[in-house]
Amino acid sequence: MKRILFSLLLGFSTFIYAQNAQDTLEFTDLYGDYLGQIPPGDTPVVFARGIVSTDDLEHSPAVFSPDGNELYWITARPPGPGNSDWLNREMTMQRIGNRWTVPVVSPYK
Repeated sequence: MKRILFSLLLGFSTFIYAQNAQDTLEFTDLYGDYLGQIPPGDTPVVFARGIVSTDDLEHSPAVFSPDGNELYWITARPPGPGNSDWLNREMTMQRIGNRWTVPVVSPYK
């Protein structure tokens, strides 16, 4: 029963996260390589602020698939009002056509 409740809560929080992200970010502008961000160079910069780099703790670097059409990273949210324990999420985005999707919790485990 706990697993079912946890799964429902995780699914609901993912839905809310995606909805909030869609409402506040311009995902229609995310196109091409590196989500339309400036390609990496010699000077460090925060990658995709508000999309990949958020107020959550990024627990891993953002990693692109070999073909450049998927992006993966892990976030960690400390205990707080919405969660009593640490909440770790494996996130992903996909490039479909030349546009990037909204970040979602990865189906891959």
